[in-house]
Amino acid sequence: MTYEDFEKVMQFVADRQAKTEVLLQQVAESQALAEKRAAEQQARFDEQFRKSREELESWKRESRERFDAEMRESREKFDTQIQGLFESHSQSEKRTTELEQAVVAGVNLVNALNQSLGELAEAQKRAEVEMAEMRVRMDEMGVRIAESHAKHDETNERLDIFIGVLERYISESENGKRNSKRPDKK
Repeated sequence: MTYEDFEKVMQFVADRQAKTEVLLQQVAESQALAEKRAAEQQARFDEQFRKSREELESWKRESRERFDAEMRESREKFDTQIQGLFESHSQSEKRTTELEQAVVAGVNLVNALNQSLGELAEAQKRAEVEMAEMRVRMDEMGVRIAESHAKHDETNERLDIFIGVLERYISESENGKRNSKRPDKK
């Protein structure tokens, strides 16, 4: 092997090492980008979840306050109607109609509340599905990164073997040249 051949081999090894470093840098950048995107998605999800929870709590509080107010109002009307029953029969029919309307309003309010709770449950299910999908994607990315690390280790191992063989070849070539330059002692 000539010095030029040796230089070519060394250049080849240097090129391979440079390419390996570039690939490792690309993997690191991809991983950082994926982690950044995952963090951004998690932050958006957390913000949406927080807002939804605040809206739900606010809606529940307002609904409860309206319901309590309507129930107090209905109770007051009912008490007035009961007293009116004793006063006159004609007033009792009028107040009975008002009571029926209040009950219908209460039933409508309960139905609306049940519908809203159903919608909230559906939204929660969708959020859970999205989180599961995100976990699957993160797991897949972990597998890809592990595979990349394995390939990198394999490449390093092959380079180490190649360099060892090359060093032995050079060493043996140099030893052969030295032995051939010695004069025979006969």
